[in-house]
Amino acid sequence: MSDWKLYLRRLFDSTPDVDRSRDDVVRYIQTTVVDALQEVQEELKDYGRRGRLDTSDDAAALTVFHEGTEEFHYAVEARTYRLPNFAFPAMNLDDDEARYHRAEVHLRGEANPYDLMGCTREEVIHDFLEEYGRQMRWEKPSRSET
Repeated sequence: MSDWKLYLRRLFDSTPDVDRSRDDVVRYIQTTVVDALQEVQEELKDYGRRGRLDTSDDAAALTVFHEGTEEFHYAVEARTYRLPNFAFPAMNLDDDEARYHRAEVHLRGEANPYDLMGCTREEVIHDFLEEYGRQMRWEKPSRSET
């Protein structure tokens, strides 16, 4: 999927996927996300960066270090939420069914996680690089400061 199509999908895809199980999300993180982050971690060495990949049963995080200092942190975590009662009044769901699950991206210092579920390995890599690049551009001093 091209950049702009992925962006557009995220922009408009806010409807919770009630058919997605927590196991689906965990399996996605343990396979697609971990594979993508391992590939990025390996490539970072060529650019003088060290990547530390941390995984758990339901999460994966890649932290990038440059000269011993943390430069960027990208985590994908399985999250479960209750469906808002007002959003699906016609659905007669018991308490266990009234939930939806996401593979959420969390960036250190950012307050707006988003769902990555369904992205391919290449799209996960692209998302990581897009966020990393955005942070690098944000933290670089402007020409007038140098």
